Amino acid sequence: SSGCSAPLSKISMAHWNQDEPYGGFGGPHCMVKGGYGQIVDSLAKGLDIRHEVVVKKVRHFKGDADAGGVEVTTASGEVIEGSACIVTAPLGCLKSGDIEFAPRLSEAKSVAIARL
Repeated sequence: SSGCSAPLSKISMAHWNQDEPYGGFGGPHCMVKGGYGQIVDSLAKGLDIRHEVVVKKVRHFKGDADAGGVEVTTASGEVIEGSACIVTAPLGCLKSGDIEFAPRLSEAKSVAIARL
């Protein structure tokens, strides 16, 4: 671990929009009874989701029609192939270049990461 993230036990959505003057999605409907986790769990059924895996490289490749995809290389050397991947990396990891993207991220994304 590169130490550039917060443990989930220290993150909360209970007051995520507390500074919005109009409350955003305020009111009794803004919290999901039983927690938001059940939504994610339902959407994730049947997907190969990996937790606590250090990723070193994400390579996107194109193919005919829907034949393109991704290869994700982990720190242990395992290569995971798929049609797509979702990258949830802390900004600090992106800024330090801990994850290699091939092809490189667009200029706009690279500039945005550098500016934050």
